[in-house]
Amino acid sequence: MLQGTEGGGLGPALYLSASSLFDIGLVGPAIAGGKVVVAVEAANGLGLIALVVSQLFLLFGAFERREVQVIELDTSAGAPPSGVALMETCAEFAMGGHLAATFTGWRTWAAQVLESHLAFPVLVYFRSSHDNEAWLNSFGAVMDAANLVLTALDGGGTRAEATMFFKLGKHLVDDIGYYFRFPRMRQPGLEKWELGQALERLRAAGYAVRPLDEVWPAFAARRLQYVPLLAHLSRYLAIPPAPWIGDRSYLPHRDGAGA
Repeated sequence: MLQGTEGGGLGPALYLSASSLFDIGLVGPAIAGGKVVVAVEAANGLGLIALVVSQLFLLFGAFERREVQVIELDTSAGAPPSGVALMETCAEFAMGGHLAATFTGWRTWAAQVLESHLAFPVLVYFRSSHDNEAWLNSFGAVMDAANLVLTALDGGGTRAEATMFFKLGKHLVDDIGYYFRFPRMRQPGLEKWELGQALERLRAAGYAVRPLDEVWPAFAARRLQYVPLLAHLSRYLAIPPAPWIGDRSYLPHRDGAGA
């Protein structure tokens, strides 16, 4: 049974508000007008709890959709993922269609992440739950693969899919970068000799590859469109780097090393 409240002050008012909001029903106001306010607040309390629960399901649903693609990429790009490894796997098993399908699937992934992570920026902080996996690294690996298809390969049937994915991926990078206000970098996050090693690997896998000196300017210019954000965000979230993606500032880089 509700009991009438006596006295006044902030403390009793807060207690009355809490008991109404969470539908405890321990106290009640003594005046009629107060009873109406309590009834309205009690109804809002039920709605608030339902809203919180539905938002939690919405957040975890968006997180699951993001991670399914990340886990699936392990089978072809490795863990941690690599764009070069993805292309090598497709060549080894003659899965040119798989590479095109990967770009198409990740274009859909980029659209979903663009919508969900800008609507709920807290999702950016949700880490991947498996070892050697991070959604930023996986996204960067597929962007690298698309970059290689567009700049390094002499022909190929996946240019259309790579182009469409790269455009939407750049859109995702631009919008998240604008939200977090990260400063722009002027380095592609990769040494020229590292690209040379990658081109040799692709050539050995059977791809028709252009010369390094011809590929490097275009490849580096495209990398500047997405790598700066991924490097800053990876450092901000303390994500271990993948072969070409993430905070690689501590790695020893020497001109001509490994060439």
